[in-house]
Amino acid sequence: MGRRGILALFAFMCIIWVIGIHATISYLGYDPLATGLINGPYVSIDSWSLVHVLIFALNGFFCPDMPWLFMGLGIFWELLEFALSQDTSFWAERGVNSVWDIWFNLVGYRLGEAILVIFG
Repeated sequence: MGRRGILALFAFMCIIWVIGIHATISYLGYDPLATGLINGPYVSIDSWSLVHVLIFALNGFFCPDMPWLFMGLGIFWELLEFALSQDTSFWAERGVNSVWDIWFNLVGYRLGEAILVIFG
């Protein structure tokens, strides 16, 4: 799969997540994965952190030679989430949570690469 295909797949996954989140929030009236596990002024880890690890582990496993591409896409996504959360009530995103999400993206990507080396 070329870079354009990977970008398209990543964009598609993000769109599906946003639609799924919006549908879940509309149905339940809240985001069940936004439950804070650790929440403080410098740390914000919620259940979405695990989703970040899993998605980026898959990216690292299937595309181990493109860490900068996926990290760039992850940073772009976090900036988009943060911007959207400022003007809407679609979801609440704190800046500190965005930083931690980027960290979990990196951890997930490297985990996927490690799994590929061990089991691939």
